[in-house]
Amino acid sequence: MEYTGNYIFLGKFYPPRMLATIKEDSKGVIGFSNHNFEMSIVSGLIENDVNLRILTIPGVYSWPHNNKKLYTCSEKFLIGAAPVKSAGFLNIAVINKISMLFSALINLLMTYRKFDSKEIQVITNAPNIVILYALKLSKFLSNKRIEVTTIIPDIPAMVTKMHGGEGIKGRLVKWIDNKTVKLYEECDRHVLLTEAMTDFFDKPIKYIVMEGLIDENKYNYQLKEISTPGKIIILYTGSIHRQFGIMNLVEAFLKASLPQEVELWICGSGDASEELRKRADNNRSIKFWGLVDSEKAREMQYRASFLVNPRSSEHEFTKYSFPSKTLEYLASGKPVVMNRLPGMPKEYFNYVITPKDESIEQWANTLKKVVCMPSLEREKIGSSGRDFVLKHKNAKAQMERVVNFIIDS
Repeated sequence: MEYTGNYIFLGKFYPPRMLATIKEDSKGVIGFSNHNFEMSIVSGLIENDVNLRILTIPGVYSWPHNNKKLYTCSEKFLIGAAPVKSAGFLNIAVINKISMLFSALINLLMTYRKFDSKEIQVITNAPNIVILYALKLSKFLSNKRIEVTTIIPDIPAMVTKMHGGEGIKGRLVKWIDNKTVKLYEECDRHVLLTEAMTDFFDKPIKYIVMEGLIDENKYNYQLKEISTPGKIIILYTGSIHRQFGIMNLVEAFLKASLPQEVELWICGSGDASEELRKRADNNRSIKFWGLVDSEKAREMQYRASFLVNPRSSEHEFTKYSFPSKTLEYLASGKPVVMNRLPGMPKEYFNYVITPKDESIEQWANTLKKVVCMPSLEREKIGSSGRDFVLKHKNAKAQMERVVNFIIDS
């Protein structure tokens, strides 16, 4: 279907030149989940043939503590036929927020002028307080009718609660979180990852629930498996934080007393990294690879026999989040073992394997059960999950829902 209308996608993804050097320029750990998510959004919008322009305010660390570069340079390039502007700004701590605000505002106003139409739809992902203020000011200063649709993967207050924060800085962060939600309420429409996210809004909002999307082009290949002779590999990729249940997974693996040809592979970074290194040093069946890029993670998924996500439902934040790795896991064509999380639509539980409960004992039993499955049965389960997400949760289909939501409301 071809859509009329003018669309701007406003994000925080990295442009090509920055992407090539972001690791060496940054002193902290760089996560690419938001970048990959936004690339899928862009891919879905392009596949839906909307009249699209793209603006990004790259999410970089500040100089001098965590970034070697004093200034983020602007870039212009194309994604498909869609023109992209990556805004430039000063990276100096504190000043960078003001610089980002003015850069976002100026670039938004310039992008509005490139459309002949008086009506423009802005779709923005995970907008922070800087981007939300830039949007608010740009709507006021423009003579065009600007409508804003936010995609909200996380509620700021829940992210703060997960990572803690006390004292003056903690109070400031909480104020920013509350102000961010108030600014969300001023936007025209919202795409939420779970229904429970509505708990945080004080007034009714227009919204749909879209738990995520997968860029079908990245997984549109003939399934292949890189052979690891004589081994059965259980793989986890993602955040290595205790609150996400990673150490429970290790305990369940050890409790299962699996044959020596079975190995547990873990990739990622977080507060449990040091403990995992020690466990791996003391047990040859546990391999800890540290942080790997998305290409390496996909290669390891080819090698794996099945994939696991030990995240528990005991924490409040699981009501308000959908673990994005679920889509990536299923798209790999391998069986997925995970708990029944409250933020997940029920349809997913037809395609994943869940323990009877979240105890270490039941996880050990489930790991044993999947290890003992004939390889053809594992292959059948994996193929079913892959077909489900590539058909129903691909970027084109999910962004078509978003565009229709904008048109119909």
